[in-house]
Amino acid sequence: MRYVTVVGLLAVLTLGCQPQMDETSTPTPVRPVVEPSGEKGEIGEAIPDFELADVEGNTIQKSDYAGKILVVDFWATWCEPCIPKLLQYQPLWQQYRDEGVELLVVSSDDDAATVRGWLKLEHPELTMPFVMKSDVTDNAFWGGKSSYSIPATKVIDRQGVLRYDFGPAGKVAELEAAIKKLLAEGG
Repeated sequence: MRYVTVVGLLAVLTLGCQPQMDETSTPTPVRPVVEPSGEKGEIGEAIPDFELADVEGNTIQKSDYAGKILVVDFWATWCEPCIPKLLQYQPLWQQYRDEGVELLVVSSDDDAATVRGWLKLEHPELTMPFVMKSDVTDNAFWGGKSSYSIPATKVIDRQGVLRYDFGPAGKVAELEAAIKKLLAEGG
């Protein structure tokens, strides 16, 4: 029994959380950093304009992040590997925010009330902007795919181009190195 539990835990930590899928769905593999492909949601491609509602009902637009480095994290309250990353992202965001780095946290939960309740009861120290996954996020960041593994983090440069795509195995140190590289590029 202990072996099965350890193997299961290793699978979640390695592969991430995958939303429930029906028999017609196919999982989307984690995409490594690659050369531009011309597809939406791919490395080297501009992220299209978007307008989203945060968990409080406020509107957030791509233009709010013009000229800034934008880190977009995909997660859910039910995704155990997602939570430690969020807790590490908060101080990282606070450290680099004054240098033009913003963080947007996209939840795959069913409704904003779930996320608000989770934040209030479990992690009130998390003050980053939280928005809900939608067709808009699926189109802008995943090329229209509605099924993908989380946690996942994408980094958009100051010109609005997707530069880094970290899947479930991505490390916070890798994210910080990407941020530092983009900051060094200026802009």
